[in-house]
Amino acid sequence: MEMEQLCEETIDLLFGWVAPYRDLSGKLLDLAAERRATVATVLRARPVKGNIDYAELSREHIARYPKIRARLAK
Repeated sequence: MEMEQLCEETIDLLFGWVAPYRDLSGKLLDLAAERRATVATVLRARPVKGNIDYAELSREHIARYPKIRARLAK
């Protein structure tokens, strides 16, 4: 009888620990499903017409992204 009670208490304790994780997992899956449903269409780049000034493009990117410039300087 004492062994049965000990087993039941152990099982109750385990379910008490597992329940919050099970609930969190369900909520995260629901959130992921909501985000998948609201994703907009994929944006696609348009081809460039004419000549590309690569030097100006590089200067623009270096000015826009200073961390890249710092990495390239190393």
